[in-house]
Amino acid sequence: MASERDVQEWAQELPDKFLECRDFGHSWRAHAVRFDGEYNSYERTLRCARCRSERHEALSLSGSKSSRGYRYPDGYTAPRGTGHLVLADRDALRIEAVTRQVNDPTLLKRGAQMEAARQRGKTRG
Repeated sequence: MASERDVQEWAQELPDKFLECRDFGHSWRAHAVRFDGEYNSYERTLRCARCRSERHEALSLSGSKSSRGYRYPDGYTAPRGTGHLVLADRDALRIEAVTRQVNDPTLLKRGAQMEAARQRGKTRG
């Protein structure tokens, strides 16, 4: 397990696009595909629209996945020696993300609009 302090420091250094993918999950889009005649299978690459990570998959003719691998952009992965991220580490990443979000004037304005709409709904008969 990584030290919570190490993960917090790392999270503070992550660009928003990396932090959002760690918080919300990747936004995969088809990027490339090819038929592999030698193995009678498909190979495809999906790319994240936010952080540009890539997921490579090999699929059988019936659609089952026979292999999968990932390529992450520089700076996306945790620093060497951090180890597997546990629940508390993921919580630290989420807190960093929401801290940035509450400092975003556009998001705060939308939040205020949501609250006003909620309040209006409470006062109606």
